[in-house]
Amino acid sequence: MNADRSKVFSRFQLRPDEGPELYQPHKSMVLIGLNVSYRWRYHDLCVFYQAIASRISDDKRTLDTFVSEHKAQAQADTADEWTAVQQSRLREQIYIRDIEIRNMEAYADQLFMVGLWALVEQQIAKTLVEAERVLLPGKASTTSHRWNTLSKRFESLGIDFTKLKSFDGTNEARVLNNKIKHSGLVDVELGAFGRFQHLVGTNIDQIDLALQHYADCTFEFVGHLQETTDGILA
Repeated sequence: MNADRSKVFSRFQLRPDEGPELYQPHKSMVLIGLNVSYRWRYHDLCVFYQAIASRISDDKRTLDTFVSEHKAQAQADTADEWTAVQQSRLREQIYIRDIEIRNMEAYADQLFMVGLWALVEQQIAKTLVEAERVLLPGKASTTSHRWNTLSKRFESLGIDFTKLKSFDGTNEARVLNNKIKHSGLVDVELGAFGRFQHLVGTNIDQIDLALQHYADCTFEFVGHLQETTDGILA
C-alpha cells in the first residue's frame, strides 16, 4: 500500500505552479456555477480521504508499537503449554489487526475512486444538458450517465472527448471504477491500460491505486470539457 496515504491533494492544497492544469468557463453563468461546485466537491472528497487515511496511519503506528513491545513475548521459545497458548493468541491478535488495517486501506482507496467517478459523471451530464439547452433550443435534453452516450452527444456538438486534456487517465479511471463496483478484479479491459497490464486476474484489493494521478486527470478533463463547452455556446 501507499507509504503516505494522506497525500491525495486537491488542486486547492497546492501552489499555483503545482498540480493539474486549471481550466474554467468564463461566459455561461450555468457552466461557471457547475465548475465552481465541482471544484469544491472534488476538494471535499480529497480532504475526506485524507481524514480517513490519517486515521489508518494512526492505527498502523499503534499496531507497530504493539508489535514492537510484544515481539519478544511472541517469539520466545517455551515448553510451557499455557505460555504457548498465550503466544498463539497474541500472534493471532496481531495478524487479525494487520488484516483489518489492510482491508481498510483497500476500501478507502476504492471508495475514493467510486466517489471521484460519481463527481465526473455528474458534471459531464449536467454540462451536456446545458450545452444542448442552448445549442438545440426546443429539443428536450435528458441526462445520461453512459459514457458512450455522453461521448456521442458531445461529439454531435463538435466536442471530441479524446481531444480533451487527460482523456486517457480519465478513461482509465472510468474503467477502474466499473471494475471496483462490479467484479473487483483486473480483467482484460482494465489490463489494456499499462499500469494494469501485468495484473490481469488480480484482486483490486491487492493493488496500490494511483489515486493522485486519477484525481489530477479527472480534474483536468472536467475543467477542459466545461471550458471547451463554454467556448461553443452563443
